[in-house]
Amino acid sequence: MTTDRTANSLNSIIRACRLIKQMNQARPDARKSDVLYYDMLQSYYNRLLNAHNENKLIAAHTDFFPAEVIYAMDIVPMHTEVTTWMMVLFTGEIEDILSASAELGMVPEI
Repeated sequence: MTTDRTANSLNSIIRACRLIKQMNQARPDARKSDVLYYDMLQSYYNRLLNAHNENKLIAAHTDFFPAEVIYAMDIVPMHTEVTTWMMVLFTGEIEDILSASAELGMVPEI
C-alpha cells in the first residue's frame, strides 16, 4: 500500500525529473539522450506511484536481479539502491534513510 510519505517522495522524484527534462529541452546544446533519460525516469517512478491503484504488485530488487523477469510477471520493479538515493537526492531526507539503515544494523560506511 502506498503511504502518503511514499507518494510524496515519489512525486518529488517525478517533479525533479520533469524539471530537469524541461531544462535539458530548453538547452540548444543538450544531448537527446539527456532528455530521454529523465523522461524514462519519470515514467519509471510514475509506474511505481500508480502500482497500488492499478492493483499491481511491486518487487524490490538490486543490480543482481534482472528487472526483465519482474516485468515478465506483470509486476512493477523497484530498484532499491537507485530509488533510495533518488529519494534522498530529491527530498533531502538523508537523516531518515541513515537512521532506518542504522536500525537495521547497517554500519555507517555502507
